[in-house]
Amino acid sequence: MEPNPQDDLDTGAEGWPRSSADLRGEGTWHFPVVQLNVETDWAIAGSTFHPKGWLASHFRETGASDRLTESAASIDCATVATHAESMEAARAQARDAVGLLRYYQRYLQPHMATQAARFGLTDEVFVNDNLAVCERDGKAYSYSVGIVGRYGSFEFGAGHIDYFKYVPGLTVLSESLATATPSDWQKRFRACLSFLGQAALIDEQQLRIVLLAARLEVLLADGSMARPPEGRPKGTMSDEVARRCAFLTCGTKGAPEDRPGHPQCEPDFCPPLTAGDANARSKAARRRNGQGRYVACEAFEAARQLFEDRNAVLHQGRNEFSRADVTGHTIVADRVVLSAARWVQAAGANRLKELVRAIPPIGATRRPNVAAGLVGSD
Repeated sequence: MEPNPQDDLDTGAEGWPRSSADLRGEGTWHFPVVQLNVETDWAIAGSTFHPKGWLASHFRETGASDRLTESAASIDCATVATHAESMEAARAQARDAVGLLRYYQRYLQPHMATQAARFGLTDEVFVNDNLAVCERDGKAYSYSVGIVGRYGSFEFGAGHIDYFKYVPGLTVLSESLATATPSDWQKRFRACLSFLGQAALIDEQQLRIVLLAARLEVLLADGSMARPPEGRPKGTMSDEVARRCAFLTCGTKGAPEDRPGHPQCEPDFCPPLTAGDANARSKAARRRNGQGRYVACEAFEAARQLFEDRNAVLHQGRNEFSRADVTGHTIVADRVVLSAARWVQAAGANRLKELVRAIPPIGATRRPNVAAGLVGSD
């Protein structure tokens, strides 16, 4: 390989300050979203997604150079436009918006294998047809053992775009990414969706588990866990986060359409919501079981299992989790996020401590009144 002539090096060095300034300049930045298309323009999360072909048409209308227009014409996917003070800031905003679309994709098809339709910015996804050849007993066999990165394309039709506005909670997430002065909840949703976006793109299942658990912590954990009120036993952080997950997703069913205080929990709350530790939960469960009443709380147990698996990865080095295991964890975590967004919308809440006050205290035995997502007492 021949070295570059000195004249070329000098020209490149002279042009760098100007190029660097361009990267920092305020403006509207357009990024291809590989393997994604949208049927029509879609303004969401402070960014705007355009269908494939729009960018080249836009450049022709604005009188851009033939070279730039031809380059844009070769982009066979949707693009996302966002206005920011630099390319780095614009890319961060665009990445957040794309992450929200991946969240919406899973809402529409929660059991979809993430490898079946991955899309993202060019620095997020890539293709690697991972072919393996096995030799056994003098014969060779070829196997396609999966892929790293994206596999198939995905399109949001006009109906999907319209439907987004009518799903309670999704607009809360979108506004959280778009606002310039986010509230406490909006900051938590932002960070949570960022962890979510990264977990959706990697294939190491143990790392996905760690990111999913971190997502619930950044959404629902706070200092009150380390400093419980006087007279209240100090539980583990994972127990407390799981309690909040259970409250948000309605104890027994864990469905975002439900409200806190499911009928199966009457006349008192399920043990995970009102018991201070594992021993108290077991005692309350035995008592309820003896009365022929519902004992299990699927939402609490699902969140607890996620944290147990996270601890097994971090403290025991476990790495044998299957994709099916993590898909189940992903569905649970997605449900908690959307339930939290719906609760925030119904309650008009701005800070996590408002949710903490709404959850029944340890030892509560009466079902609360539920109005506009806020909890009182009978």
